[in-house]
Amino acid sequence: MRILYDVQGTGNGHISRARAMVPHLVGAGIDADHLLTVRSSKDYFDTEPFGNWLGHSGLTFASLQGRASPIGTFKGTSQFSAKADTKKGA
Repeated sequence: MRILYDVQGTGNGHISRARAMVPHLVGAGIDADHLLTVRSSKDYFDTEPFGNWLGHSGLTFASLQGRASPIGTFKGTSQFSAKADTKKGA
């Protein structure tokens, strides 16, 4: 079986947990393509367990006083990247 394993790199431990999953996926005979999203590819470290992984900026919701901020999210999103992502998914 082949899967796409997408992990958000927000700094909340998702990558550490995903790193721990790699041997279990391999042991189950699963071939995983790893995608790390949110941060720039150059900002990741200790990614050897993921093999030839892919990086993508993704979409990050901005927050203000504990609530989603549509304006902050819009300002923090690359419109070029968002348009390109939308076309890829079509």
